[in-house]
Amino acid sequence: MYESKKEEAGNWLGWRTFIVKSKVEESAEITSFYLKPKDGKALPKHLAGQYLSIKIFLPEMNLEQIRQYSISCAPNDEYFRISVKREKGTNIAVNGMISNYLHDYIFEGDELELSAPTGNFVLQETKNKKIFISGGIGQTPLLSMLETFDLNEKVQHDVVWIHACRNKEVHAFADKIKLIQNNHPNVSKYQFYDYIEESIADSSVLKGHIDFKKIEDWKFDKDSEYYVCGPRPFIKKMIEELEINQVNKEQIFFEEFGPKSL
Repeated sequence: MYESKKEEAGNWLGWRTFIVKSKVEESAEITSFYLKPKDGKALPKHLAGQYLSIKIFLPEMNLEQIRQYSISCAPNDEYFRISVKREKGTNIAVNGMISNYLHDYIFEGDELELSAPTGNFVLQETKNKKIFISGGIGQTPLLSMLETFDLNEKVQHDVVWIHACRNKEVHAFADKIKLIQNNHPNVSKYQFYDYIEESIADSSVLKGHIDFKKIEDWKFDKDSEYYVCGPRPFIKKMIEELEINQVNKEQIFFEEFGPKSL
């Protein structure tokens, strides 16, 4: 995949220095970094759903570490955006050292070393209905896909956004997704929270894990494309349910998120 980048305009092999032009707190645990190339040269048009690798030197460990982060914005000529969840837990030295370093020590004006965009989990160029299903930070590559639709004056086919996270406080990009929905009648969204206040509960804000039976008038469409992203148990459960309901495997696209996949 990396070798194929040689012939693409704006692409590069190895590492390229980027400047953090903006750092934005999206929720209680997710922060976005807007990255522009230091050399001022052109950016490649990544495919919605692709990822970047970032190389970080950790002084306290005297070593470099590499992590992959999905590009969370639509393809454009100016910047990449990555949206990073701060990993917490008892084994931060293994699972959260890069995410915590980015949150705590990387600011606007700092430099980061990036690889070129790559990855096969990408938006298909078809007219089929798109259904995006995500858990937690797994929404980032799907957000890139959704924002790609938002660039069009009129979305030609139906798009459904289904997301699950713990609560409203950790829910990133809620306003952005609502704005896209308001601008495009063909886009609908459903949000599942582990806990919700009664004041925000309605037909599109639901309690518990993703349960298609709770979505009003839900039907599994065999011709739709289903894009699934999140932790391994989440993906496993979603794919099993899709297959039980006779969704063709060729219509299911997924990517695993989380430290275990690294």
